[in-house]
Amino acid sequence: MVGLPYSGKSTYIRNHPTLSALSVVDSDSYIEKKAKAENTSYGAIFDREIEAALKYRDWLTQKLIRQQRSFIVDQTNLTRMARTHWIELAQKHHYRIVAHVFALPSDESQLLARRQRRVDKVIPIAVLADMIVSFEEPSDNEGFIEIVQVDGYV
Repeated sequence: MVGLPYSGKSTYIRNHPTLSALSVVDSDSYIEKKAKAENTSYGAIFDREIEAALKYRDWLTQKLIRQQRSFIVDQTNLTRMARTHWIELAQKHHYRIVAHVFALPSDESQLLARRQRRVDKVIPIAVLADMIVSFEEPSDNEGFIEIVQVDGYV
């Protein structure tokens, strides 16, 4: 998955019959479960839990590889550099690499509207603005077998 927060990546996975059957590797679900267990918000514990969430994500990835199971990386992966680790890992283990790329919002209001609906997970506007600026469109020469364009803001 490649796309901004609030673009619909996780929802797309849940609603896509082929993808919903696969294991999902991410850091958000770990933090969301911890927040729920502590009766607090994602944002309130993010800084404290992100390191553990990333360790869990990496452990799960290795487990799935050992089991030779297909999986989805549900993260923003906005830059070529962010995607390189995942692509190299997948190539090393002979996985088929497909990018589902969620279009940037046509205007800021779409992103802000989705952000307002996610009171459990608020990302500062300045951080979102930096993410938009840093976005690099994925290309075939990165190692993708297929690039699927998704309009996540419809």
